[in-house]
Amino acid sequence: MHSRLGREAGAILALSLLASASCLRDKNAARGGNSSARQADPIAAYTIGYIAGDGVSDLQRDEVLAGKIEEALIDVLARRVPAAFFFEHREELLSIRGIEAKLKEGGPRGGATADPASSRAGLAVNYGRALAVPLMNFELTSPELERFRTGRRDALHAASPAVDLQEGRRRAQERVAALRRGREQRSAQMMAVLARAPGVLALANHVLVRKGRSSHGPSPSSVSIVKVSYRARMMADAWESEPISEKVETELALPEPHLASCLRIAMPTLRVGERASIACGPSRAYGKLGLPPIVLDGDGVVFDVELLGIAKERWVPPRSAWASQLGVPPPPPARSQ
Repeated sequence: MHSRLGREAGAILALSLLASASCLRDKNAARGGNSSARQADPIAAYTIGYIAGDGVSDLQRDEVLAGKIEEALIDVLARRVPAAFFFEHREELLSIRGIEAKLKEGGPRGGATADPASSRAGLAVNYGRALAVPLMNFELTSPELERFRTGRRDALHAASPAVDLQEGRRRAQERVAALRRGREQRSAQMMAVLARAPGVLALANHVLVRKGRSSHGPSPSSVSIVKVSYRARMMADAWESEPISEKVETELALPEPHLASCLRIAMPTLRVGERASIACGPSRAYGKLGLPPIVLDGDGVVFDVELLGIAKERWVPPRSAWASQLGVPPPPPARSQ
């Protein structure tokens, strides 16, 4: 028999696989994913809720804690949490097991803390928000949220499901697949429009580069660590579109497995001091993980980049158990001079 911790992880994994890690957004209509235009599916909504609640009952014994978890989860699904929160706290929310472990250890109980998010109540809120991330892909409507809540509570109280869960899974998977196909089609159409603009360089499949300020500085190799200033924008049918992040300065290890592959492909074409916009098709941006709740599976992204410098000529991956478990490959050989 699985431990409760194992069942909780299993529930999150099941939802992630079912949802393919996509998400809600406030502007669904603009992107063609208007959830209000779809017919409500109470069976799918109940099933999603039941899977979400299955295995987390040990964290629900504290009624105050349970209430905060559910309130935070529903707030996200009802679009009451700004998308920017998830951009800024993505790594924290993806480490749901860490939040979970702190809650089970008891966490700081009551009273003010230097960091409110580290209090027991703050951990419960972040846990609820993290639980919501794989659910965002389903783009649940307001009526469906009530059925979702019912399904989740039935699972938390170990009640028998009120619907055929196999049928509910099938419906949810079909819904997600249809949404993904629509986003991929729109991204392909937008990439075709962007490629026709003057001065656009087409690189590998689904990567376009439009250079701005030129430079005669050196270029990085595909294994370099580069210092850049960049921001991300949603892809549109024009090179100017909606920003989804503030401009930041950072270092990027080009061979790092979690880096958007379009940056790995495009950065060696730039010189230090150059500015460019890099349009990335879905497979070259955030892939099937997306960037909830901003970038969905099937969405394209544009990066506005300025190459500030080359921090290191060659990136060496950390030797860690985490890397070896994921099967992270070593970087390719350095480019010959």
